[in-house]
Amino acid sequence: MQQSSISPQSGFILSPRLRIVMAALMFLCAVLDVRKGLLQFDWVPWFCFGLFYLYGVPRQRGEPLGAYFKRPRAIASSALLAAAGGGFFYNLYVLWKK
Repeated sequence: MQQSSISPQSGFILSPRLRIVMAALMFLCAVLDVRKGLLQFDWVPWFCFGLFYLYGVPRQRGEPLGAYFKRPRAIASSALLAAAGGGFFYNLYVLWKK
């Protein structure tokens, strides 16, 4: 039997260039929101999504979920994604209450 030397494919569907462009777009949105007011914190979700796109670690196909979350970069990218999601839901709540 022959074994193939195929490297594992990542689960991330975005190319590295597109991830950098998306991160730059998120940082631009964060900068535009900071101009309204630094202490309003509307910019935090955009900033977290920008960091997620730069720092995010894709899960390899066939990799167990437990092994994926043992890596520090995976934990950090999950925390960034959770902070961004929470921030966006808070911003929607504030808009709904107005």
